[in-house]
Amino acid sequence: MKRQVSSIEWMGIIGLIFWGVVLYVRKADTFDTSSLSPTSLIIWTAPNFCGAWLAIACFKQFFAPIFSKKSIIKFPFTKKVYTGICVLVLSIGFMLEILNPYLLGGTTEFDIYDMVATTIAVLLVWIIPILFHANIFESKQ
Repeated sequence: MKRQVSSIEWMGIIGLIFWGVVLYVRKADTFDTSSLSPTSLIIWTAPNFCGAWLAIACFKQFFAPIFSKKSIIKFPFTKKVYTGICVLVLSIGFMLEILNPYLLGGTTEFDIYDMVATTIAVLLVWIIPILFHANIFESKQ
């Protein structure tokens, strides 16, 4: 099977770029993020959204790398494996959101907006390749 950059990798690249831009905007303190405005909501939830896209694109490389002919994990890259990767990333997002106050010294409460952003991101990165680019998946033979 010829490897090519799929929508999964493109979403990962977009996620990485957008993540960097948002972190720069946060550091520059360009916008007022003290209130719950649409701008502040985007600025504070974008790293979760973009991180999910990037994580799924990175985990995919173990099964179907685009820069190598040999994969690290010898399972075929099927829709079932892809769904498992998406569920894994969503589970990691939930666990990190729950453990953040205890292990990382982050906010003191569970942030539902971060989880909504992560869930929407995972659903988007799962739906688009399944519906529109089904040829990137190997069929079980």
